[in-house]
Amino acid sequence: MNPGAGDAALFDSSDMVAMAGSDIRLPGMIEGLDVRAGLRRVSGMKALYVKLLSGFVEQQRDITARLRRCLADGDMDKAFREAHSFKGLAHTIEAIEIRDIATDIETALASAKIETGLALLDRLEAGLRPLLAAIGEIGAEPPNR
Repeated sequence: MNPGAGDAALFDSSDMVAMAGSDIRLPGMIEGLDVRAGLRRVSGMKALYVKLLSGFVEQQRDITARLRRCLADGDMDKAFREAHSFKGLAHTIEAIEIRDIATDIETALASAKIETGLALLDRLEAGLRPLLAAIGEIGAEPPNR
């Protein structure tokens, strides 16, 4: 069964064809990203997945700097919210290793273990940098929706 198939009538059929992105070619493998699971999450709609990936790169490229700034400012609540949101986005695109590090950061921040959080930020940065670069190389432009 296709999740969300019951809502298909809500969309113009051209929208569905565009989001399916049959003309979009995704790489078989991106280190740190489960592309197959990501496509399953969006019912195989390649254009939608590419749009999610592009949004992730655009919105999260500075996550480690934002978290460091929150910690330097002593704003633990904002740091926790940032880590929590990032964790959810990483899960959505199926960047599981990055999600797991974000989970550990979130846990450290919830326990006010700032030094642990900072060390984990170094790990996050090291894993995130090549992932963002690889996603950026996909080069497919998602439809304007």
